[in-house]
Amino acid sequence: MSEKGKQRSFIESNQRLLMLGVSTFGALLIFNAPTLVHASEVSNSEIVSTQTESTDTSSNSVDEKDDSVTKDIPNDSTKSSEEDQKSDNSVTQQNSQSIQATQAQPSASVQPVAEPNQTQTTIGNSVEDTQTYQEIQQTDRKMNQNQVDIDQAYFGLSGDKEIDRQLNNLGSETAATLNDNGYLIKSDLVNNKKTLVVQGKDATGLFYAINNLNNLINKKSDLTNVNISESPQMSIRGVIEGFYGEPWSQQARKDLFKFMGEHKMNVYIYSPKDDDYLRNNWKELYPQDKLDQIKDLVAAAKKNHVSFVYTLSPGNDITYSSQEDFDKTVAKLNQLKEIGVTQFYIALDDIPLGMTSADSEVFKNHATKNYPNNPWSALADAQAYYVNRVQNEYIKKNNLPDLWLVPTNYSGSQQDPFKEAQGEALDKNIRLQWTGEGVFSGDITDDSVEQAKKTYNSDHIFIWDNFPVNDSDQDRLYLNPLKGRSKSLYKIMDGFTSNPMIQPYASWLGIAGYGDYMWNADTYNPLATQDNIIREMAGDDPDALVAMQSFVDLNQYWDYAATEDKVHAPILSTFINAFEESPYGSANYETNKAKLLERLDIIANTPETLKNMKVTGFYNDSLPWINAASHWAKAMISSINILDKINSGQATSAMLSNDFSMMSDQINQANVKAVPDSRTGKPDLVITPSVGDGVFQNFINKSYEAINNWLGTVALTTSAQKVSSEASTDIPQNEDYAAANMNDGNLNTKFWSNRSIKKGDSIKVDLKDTQEIQRIDIHQGTDDNATSGDLFQSAVIYTANEADGSDKVAVGQVGPTGNYQLNLNQPVKARYLFIISTSNTDNWLQIRDISVFDKTGLNISNIKGTDNSSSQAIFDGTVQTAFTGQLENSQKTGIIEQRFASVNDKHELYLAGKVSGTVYVNVDGNWKELGRVESKQSLNKMTLPAGSIDGIKLVVDSNTGNFVINEFGLS
Repeated sequence: MSEKGKQRSFIESNQRLLMLGVSTFGALLIFNAPTLVHASEVSNSEIVSTQTESTDTSSNSVDEKDDSVTKDIPNDSTKSSEEDQKSDNSVTQQNSQSIQATQAQPSASVQPVAEPNQTQTTIGNSVEDTQTYQEIQQTDRKMNQNQVDIDQAYFGLSGDKEIDRQLNNLGSETAATLNDNGYLIKSDLVNNKKTLVVQGKDATGLFYAINNLNNLINKKSDLTNVNISESPQMSIRGVIEGFYGEPWSQQARKDLFKFMGEHKMNVYIYSPKDDDYLRNNWKELYPQDKLDQIKDLVAAAKKNHVSFVYTLSPGNDITYSSQEDFDKTVAKLNQLKEIGVTQFYIALDDIPLGMTSADSEVFKNHATKNYPNNPWSALADAQAYYVNRVQNEYIKKNNLPDLWLVPTNYSGSQQDPFKEAQGEALDKNIRLQWTGEGVFSGDITDDSVEQAKKTYNSDHIFIWDNFPVNDSDQDRLYLNPLKGRSKSLYKIMDGFTSNPMIQPYASWLGIAGYGDYMWNADTYNPLATQDNIIREMAGDDPDALVAMQSFVDLNQYWDYAATEDKVHAPILSTFINAFEESPYGSANYETNKAKLLERLDIIANTPETLKNMKVTGFYNDSLPWINAASHWAKAMISSINILDKINSGQATSAMLSNDFSMMSDQINQANVKAVPDSRTGKPDLVITPSVGDGVFQNFINKSYEAINNWLGTVALTTSAQKVSSEASTDIPQNEDYAAANMNDGNLNTKFWSNRSIKKGDSIKVDLKDTQEIQRIDIHQGTDDNATSGDLFQSAVIYTANEADGSDKVAVGQVGPTGNYQLNLNQPVKARYLFIISTSNTDNWLQIRDISVFDKTGLNISNIKGTDNSSSQAIFDGTVQTAFTGQLENSQKTGIIEQRFASVNDKHELYLAGKVSGTVYVNVDGNWKELGRVESKQSLNKMTLPAGSIDGIKLVVDSNTGNFVINEFGLS
């Protein structure tokens, strides 16, 4: 007897004992239970052979189908023994009055009488596993609790005689015609009884059908005339946890499995890069506690009809020809197989492109079809040798589904030496994962896949889709819907796995798109899916729903999307455009301003409103971005007030100061570092959340421009001269991107390293002679606006007079910004500069220019910048930037003084910021007090005296705490 048969027999025996010894109280309990029977207990007299015609309006068909794929994805059912499969008899697992008549008759005083509005539910013989039995029981109870208007319901699998007969009575084909995981839900009158039939092509299909039926019941849908026939177009519908950074928690994965089951997805690939036993220490067996965690995940996945796929990533240090390393592989896979894993995956992505000396002795480069001297054939052969051994000596030996593989060269469809060599050597039954034309692919077309199948010499390609993954852009959440995938890919490849974000619950929005798209690309509507998943995650609170919709709108831009799919907060932008297009003072202006402010209020309140959403994991994942959005919305409300007042023509410093202060404070809070770097595993908050896709900043910039115009700001120019210099570095260069390009004065040339930056890497700048310097400009990365990519993440700038740097003194710190400028408080004598990295990074380095300047006329004393703040912001001509400072000795005043070429055409001095002190101007060679500024007023204008002016000065009051200066100058 099968294990499930034993379980059923045990339950049946208990139920018989219960019914034979029933008391009056027990009978009352049974009378109130739903009616549930097994197929063998239904009288044949209830079956009729004719029925009204039923038209299938939602059937999905697949033109091409690879039956072998299903074998790679085990479902959650337990197969019966051969005797069980042949038998049409069954046992009953139920607790209702209708069963009693067939199994044991209680005394006459407790004869069961059918309750009105109760459905008699029959479970087909094909339902073999306890879990499915229990799910049907729960649905049966729900139907009766909700007074569903159905007289009789039937549940079972394709090929079940009783369920097939009932479908025939309904005039319907059976689920046998559907793809694996497909299902039917049909209902109509049979012999004057309202009959519902639920059939899955397999246990997973029945699981999906039950979920769908429960959703219909929850929605109070009419179930008397249902005609649903659904079938997936893709056989692999999954998620790969394949990002770099802190792996997901155990609970997050379990919640994902439940979510996947509800959205008809069937594959989870366990491939977290930071699982040391999967990648860095792959040769070591899991300790028992960690193995137990994976075993727990395997069981949770199975419960939700999700195939748990285990990945081994040995490429960092493997010797492909080594018997010892192969034995280590087998031992590891055996350990996972023993806890229930049946599908295995080898990941050779993002590994060194060399071989060990032992492999180099075995594998030699050779000619391939299109490359007479193929330079990558040895490595390709080495990898194929190892992977083929796993496939043939382990996978086939253990009768497991074919091996899955992500190759080292995993993107692009064009022919190249590595793909060709590996395609010639690799076992054709191994399934390959491919990321599309790029590592990130904005679109994936039929032609691209067809070309890739030829290039890789494989008919078994499925896609590792790097969306919505954000491990390389950790400041972003990608909440935009899945777009850009051909609707007919299901005809030519096996499926997709989505690589999600570091934030598991926030990833559900993108994952839901894959679920709908892979199930039926023909009917997939990205915006409809997005709206549905937002509603599902928000729950029943209408305010949470609106807040969720508003927040998701702020995270819609994806760098790699096709041009037509790149959008910037499209809903918020609509409100802004309507406001900006309305003439100031008109009725439309006031109406559209009110609508925009209402929208901003919703966003401003999201930290509180979204606490009530259904999926609290999303709230917790997204909280740094939710808070940032709230601050940006509040800042934008203040910016609207500023524009209103300036446009009125009546603005004064006092009128504008409060709004300017509020806007500045909220922007500062929005820019707080609130996210840890997941790739380091450290809890330190080092990343600023980016939200709004630039829409907030673009609008607020107009307020800055309005204030600049109102103040009349102009950047102060100094007479500093560029110093001749010569750069060198110990960092190896990429191709001909030499160190000399760093100081040739041309931003279009550059130094470019050929590896990632390591702690201690240095650049040396020789100034040819010891001289006074005060300003250093560094242009790094791809452009001046870059904040990530090929940049120093952190580096210290030193000045020195000795060539070996033995007397070096730290003067500044470079961060990840494309245009870094260091203004020293006073001139410093130096012959050399050293820029030394203080951290290891994953990125390479590009330096487009390093310029050094002599004295700038700046004199700052008893003041230091905080948070790497640069004094450049004080005189750059815009209130948008700010210098934040504090007194080094709080008992003394601080001085900020700037000298420049004398001017005679200026009429006002302006100072924007929160600082208390006394303002002076140098008129005709003498310093003259102009007046006081106070921190409570953030915008100040003062009338200049007549004469030639060549300097301005602010003396900051002693005992002043942290202060801010946005701009200081003349107009």
